[in-house]
Parts: sequence; structure tokens; C-alpha cells
Amino acid sequence: MKWHLPGAVFIAFSQMATAQSPCESTLSQDEINACYEHLASNIDQGLARELSDYSKRLSPNQQEQLLAAQESWEKYREAECAFEASGARGAVNYSEVNARCRILVTRTRIQLLGRLQYCEVGPLPCPAPWQ
Repeated sequence: MKWHLPGAVFIAFSQMATAQSPCESTLSQDEINACYEHLASNIDQGLARELSDYSKRLSPNQQEQLLAAQESWEKYREAECAFEASGARGAVNYSEVNARCRILVTRTRIQLLGRLQYCEVGPLPCPAPWQ
């Protein structure tokens, strides 16, 4: 299977991975928490767009499978980030720690969907080959 990621998607991920978070220059913990929650919301919107775009190319059966997989993934993300943030439970930075986890886990999900969305038929399965 061959993978194709459009240049804009690759550049966006590169910038997200290397750029310092805009939340780091914020002064108060409440502002930092709000900033990370905002970033997590933005990346969730990006994920929703990726899912919507990808599902348009799938058969009805595949769409149902993707929906079931996404629902399971969302439960995984919630549990994973609750666990990762458990050490900060009750602390003023709990929201920041939880949001940072959601951002990281969601970026990974978007990358996986991007690989699936732009794959070509090859030696490995590809649910909906890029055309």
C-alpha cells in the first residue's frame, strides 16, 4: 500500500509538531487551561472534517464500521487522557494536562485517518483506495 499526504496536511502537522504552543506565553493557569481547551476544541473540529471527508468515499457498510471505530476510539481517548491526567486530579492544571493529552491522541488519530484516506491498493489492505 502506498500513502499520499497532501502537502498542506504535511506542512500543518510539521508546524504543529515543531512550533511552541501559543499557550506557553500565557500568564495565569486559568488562561493556560482555557488556551489548551481551545486548542483541543480546534483539533476536534479538524478530526470531524477528516472523518466527514473520508466517509464520503466509503460504502455504507464501511461508513458504519468507521462510525463504530470512531465511537470506540473516542471512549479510548477519554479513558487514556483521564488516566494520564489522574496525577493532576484536583490540581489547578488538571484541565491543561487532560487537554494536552487529547490534543496529542487526536493528532495521532488524524494522521492515521490521513494515511487511510490517501492510500492506494497494494500488498496491504486499503479500505477506500485514493483515486
